[in-house]
Amino acid sequence: MLSYIFIVGVIILIYLALVVGFNLFSIRTNMLNFGYFAFYMLSAYSYAIINKYISDTLSVLLTLVLNIFVSILFFQLSWNLKGDVYIIKTFSLYMLLFVMVYSMESITGGPFGLKVGVNIIISPETALVPIFLLLLLSVYIYVIKAKGYFYMLECVKTRPIILDLNGYNKKFILMHIFILSTLFASVAGILTVITTSYVDPYMFSLDMFIIIFILAYIGNRSMSFTFIFTVAYAILDEILRNIHRLNPEIFYNLKMILIMLIFLGFLLNLYRRQDSYA
Repeated sequence: MLSYIFIVGVIILIYLALVVGFNLFSIRTNMLNFGYFAFYMLSAYSYAIINKYISDTLSVLLTLVLNIFVSILFFQLSWNLKGDVYIIKTFSLYMLLFVMVYSMESITGGPFGLKVGVNIIISPETALVPIFLLLLLSVYIYVIKAKGYFYMLECVKTRPIILDLNGYNKKFILMHIFILSTLFASVAGILTVITTSYVDPYMFSLDMFIIIFILAYIGNRSMSFTFIFTVAYAILDEILRNIHRLNPEIFYNLKMILIMLIFLGFLLNLYRRQDSYA
């Protein structure tokens, strides 16, 4: 029973990491970054492959270092893109990585996936390092909020400034928050692999990312609302998963009701935003 509660708690943390990370950059800058989900996939596969050769803790740290390197490179290539061009470029990154993972069977297992040596039920301590890192990242959000980075992002959207009052460069601020955002996705990818002891391309399909986008959009810029909506969805999703084992027909009906409620929340939030701009 305790192991099940622990696993459900880790699943909730995975959802929270994905939604909070997506909220940090895409929602606050109005730059829809599909590349964010590519980092989730990249980190999951990187950890699964690296973990075959070195210890769990070193695997986590190397995966995060790789994430930072790739995120800096990706940001340098795309930060000055705007609107639809940015969306298409970032979505191309996600699709490119998906195709690579699917086709490189000798490395990634292709459509059959990879089995991982870690097991959260047998060794729950393997999840402690990424959970601790997730807590550190969460604390750091309040550090950059105190520095005024979120306010500066609002300034970037409302007027074309290059330097703020403290002398920070606009590009530096955006890159700082972009890397922090992708680190949340990276930790979520690691926790996903630790929880499932398995990774395959179908775990990173677009339907899950649509849910993440809607939850982040409903939460808007409020971390409290984001936390509440995400935890509620994760718990309901786990309840429905258990119902599916007992009665698939009831599961389908309840799942549709849950999707409609989420979509209704999305529409209400969209209306609220339009009304505030009027």
